[in-house]
Amino acid sequence: MGVVITVSDKQFTPVIRDDQIAIIEEKHDRDIKDSMEWTVDSDRHTLRIVFKPGVGDFGSGNTVTVRLFPRAFESVSEGVNYYEWRIPTDPL
Repeated sequence: MGVVITVSDKQFTPVIRDDQIAIIEEKHDRDIKDSMEWTVDSDRHTLRIVFKPGVGDFGSGNTVTVRLFPRAFESVSEGVNYYEWRIPTDPL
């Protein structure tokens, strides 16, 4: 289980470092990035975030917030502190 973020107007850096991302589980308001793995696809427009094997899942009725800091992108926008996506975790 995980999330996929696709951007069309920017490119991610080939590798997003630990200090360039926050993955916040909203139900308990904590950063869970130590439980997650993330990869950038070869087109560098798609970021995939999944739980490490054997760690667990988000549970029902939850939301995950993914926050990426500007250096996670190839071009840095002036005046932007971070980009943020809030994603419900229940399957569609």
